[in-house]
Amino acid sequence: MMRCFGKLMKRPPPFWEETFTVPVSAELTQSVQLICGKVIKGFKPADGAVTFRGVPFAIAKRAMPPEDVPSWDGEKDCTQYGPACFQDPVGMRVIFEGLSQFFKESLFPPLPSSQSYCYGSFSEFDCLNLNVWTPALDGAKRPVIFWIHGGKFKMGSNIEAGLYDGQSLAKRTDVVVISANYRVGAFSLHSVEHGETNLALQDIICALRWVQDNVRVLGGDPDNVCIAGESAGGIAVCNLLSSPAAKGLFHKAYTSSGGPFALHETNLRSVNEAAAKALGVQNVNRETLQKLSVETLISSTKAIDESLEKITAQVAFGPFRDGRIVPKEGPLRRAVEGHTKEVPLLIGYNRDEERIVNLLVGNWVASKMLAKKEAAIPHLRMCRSLYEVDDAPNEKLQEQVDRLWDATARHLAEITGKKPTPGDIGGALMTLLDFAVPNYDLAAAHSASGGVTFMYRFDEPSPKVHGACHGLDLWFLWNLLESKWASYYCDHSGVLPGAAKNQALLKLAHDWQNALATFARHGSPSSVTGAQWEPFPKMLCVRAEGSKCVDAGLPLVRLLRPETTEPTSTRV
Repeated sequence: MMRCFGKLMKRPPPFWEETFTVPVSAELTQSVQLICGKVIKGFKPADGAVTFRGVPFAIAKRAMPPEDVPSWDGEKDCTQYGPACFQDPVGMRVIFEGLSQFFKESLFPPLPSSQSYCYGSFSEFDCLNLNVWTPALDGAKRPVIFWIHGGKFKMGSNIEAGLYDGQSLAKRTDVVVISANYRVGAFSLHSVEHGETNLALQDIICALRWVQDNVRVLGGDPDNVCIAGESAGGIAVCNLLSSPAAKGLFHKAYTSSGGPFALHETNLRSVNEAAAKALGVQNVNRETLQKLSVETLISSTKAIDESLEKITAQVAFGPFRDGRIVPKEGPLRRAVEGHTKEVPLLIGYNRDEERIVNLLVGNWVASKMLAKKEAAIPHLRMCRSLYEVDDAPNEKLQEQVDRLWDATARHLAEITGKKPTPGDIGGALMTLLDFAVPNYDLAAAHSASGGVTFMYRFDEPSPKVHGACHGLDLWFLWNLLESKWASYYCDHSGVLPGAAKNQALLKLAHDWQNALATFARHGSPSSVTGAQWEPFPKMLCVRAEGSKCVDAGLPLVRLLRPETTEPTSTRV
C-alpha cells in the first residue's frame, strides 16, 4: 500500500543534483581540438575553471583491454558528466546518507537500472571517460593532478556525486585537474586464461596516455603529471608507481589511505572460484564473461567481494601480480629494489581510519564489530603478505593478535589517560594493520632507495564521527567545507562558516590544496597550518589549529617491529 502511495509522489532529488547541471552563468563556447583532431566543447563558470565533462578516452569491451574511441564529426558536447561503470546503484551513497534514505526511497518507483543518484548514469561500453578542469586554455604548462577515485575497486566514479569537483583545486592553485573512470567490480575481473588481467589499471594507464597526448592543448604540462588517489585510488597509485607499463606517464605520486597491496595467485584463485559460483559458470574467462548479462555481473559483486573476507583483508577486485602490469614481486618489493625512486612520493593516512564503520552502521554497532579480536586476523594476514603470501594458521595469528591487542590497549591508555573500550582498541589495531604499517613500509622503502618521500597522518577530527576517519581528508583536498557537502563533515548543530574554528578549518583546506599543488609543481609540499613539511623519516601530523612534524615510526607502528630501519612487514 505504501509503495502504491509512493508511486503517486515525486521522488525527491538529492541535494547534489545541481552538480550535474551547467551553471546558468557559464560560457558555453569553450571548445578545443585534441591532438587526434576531435573537437570537444565545454564551459567556463563565472570566475571558475574551464570545464570539460565526460570526455571519452577509450571504449570498454567486456573482458578486453581498453580500445581507441571511434572518431566523431563536429564538436562533441562535453558539458555533462559521462556514465560510470555499471555497479550497485547504492554505491558510496550509503556513506553519505545512511540506510534510512533507502527505506524512504523504497516508497518510490525504483530508478532505471542504467541510472544512479551518485553517478548520474551507467554504461559498460562508454564508461571510460574523464573530466578536465583547467584555469585557462592559454598554452601554459601547468602541473597536472590526475585523480583516481576510491571505492574498493567495486564502486565509484570520476565525480562521485560532486565529491570530486575539481573547480576549487584547479582555480585556487593554478593546476590542471583530471579525474578518470575505470572499470569496477565484476566488470574488471581478472581473466588469467586469456591474459586479460588488471583491467582497472589498464584503463587508468590508457587515460594517462590520453593525458600525455592532449593535456598541452588544455593548459597542462605532459612532463609534469602527478597521479593522486584515495583508498582504492591510493592502492592504484602504489601499483602504478611500481608498474613498468606505466613508466614515464607520470612524474610525481600522491597516495592517501591506500597501500602497496596486490593479490597473490592463491588469493586470485579464491576470488575466481567465488566468481564462478556467483556467476554460474565453470571458469572465469573472456568467453564466459562475454555471455553474461549486465544484471548477472552486478548481482555477483557482493559474493565475490566477500570471497576473501575470512582469509585476508585484501580487496577482491584489486590489482593482481600478473607479471605484466603489476610485477610478480609486488609494489613494496619493487620499492625496496629501487625501481620507484625516480618519482617523488607523498604518502599518508588518517588517524582513525576504521571509524568509517561508525559512519556506516552507527556507533553502537561499530563498537561491537570492532571489539571482536578475531576480526583482526584477516587484517594481520594482509599486513604479513606485503612481500610473500602468508599461509600461517589462524591459531598462530590469533596469538599475535592477542599480543598486539594488549599492547594497543596500553598505548591508548597512555595517550588518552583513560581505559579504552574494546571498540577503540579494535579500531586502532585495524588502522595500524591496514594503513599505518603498509604506508610506513612503502615510505621507508622508497626513501631508503633514494626516493624523495614525504609522509603525513591526517589528525583533524570530524565532530560527526568523533575522529579522523577514512576519507575525511577529501573534504579538505576538494574544499568541500565551502559547499553543501559541509553537512557531512559537521553535524547540523555545528556552527556555520564565520566562527573561529571554521575559519581554521577553511585555512586547513586551502593549505592542504596548496601543499598538493606545490608537490605536483616542485616535488615537495608547502607548509600546512604553520608547520614546515620535513621529509621522511619525519611525518606531518595535520591539524587545523597547528600541524607538527614527528617521527614517522610512531609507537603503534613500532608494535610490529623492534627498533630497526627494516620495513615492518618483514618482521610481523
